[in-house]
Amino acid sequence: MRTAINRGKAESDLDDKDVVRDEKVQALNYLLLGAMHNPNAEISASAGRLYVVFEKYGLKIMHESYLIESALIESMLEDFAAANLQADITAVLGCTELIANLQTAQTDFKTANIAWGEVKSKEGLKESATEIKKVIFSIINNDIIPYLKVMSQANNPVYGELAQAASQIINDVNQNVKRRNKKDEDIVI
Repeated sequence: MRTAINRGKAESDLDDKDVVRDEKVQALNYLLLGAMHNPNAEISASAGRLYVVFEKYGLKIMHESYLIESALIESMLEDFAAANLQADITAVLGCTELIANLQTAQTDFKTANIAWGEVKSKEGLKESATEIKKVIFSIINNDIIPYLKVMSQANNPVYGELAQAASQIINDVNQNVKRRNKKDEDIVI
């Protein structure tokens, strides 16, 4: 149970960090679009050059998987770190801070992703309920039921009642499952 709680917390933290990262990408987009319309020609030109770099990645990166989005953001940050763009970044008021905030958000996301991966790997070492259920069904269907059938035929006074009880329990459980499934099918959303 603790592992499931830790997984939920780690996954929630990862989602939160992704939202922050997306907000920084959007903010950078809006800052550059706004600065391109600045009446100061130098600021407008600098914003235009920076927007060309941003546009290579665009807002569409926010809709990618975590892994791809991380790679694209890191690539964009590397592009913005180019020496020939530093004067442009400085010229657009707030751009330096937004790029630094995006870098921080990306680092925070990577840290949360590592924590989530550690929780997942610990969980992966344990068998899931589905795997345990398959093993139990296999034992019941392949070992216990055939054994009870054979033993009730070989020595009905000793094993007959047990075989009949096991058969009744299995039938009752199967009927309950069928009723639950039928109720689920009747529900239309």
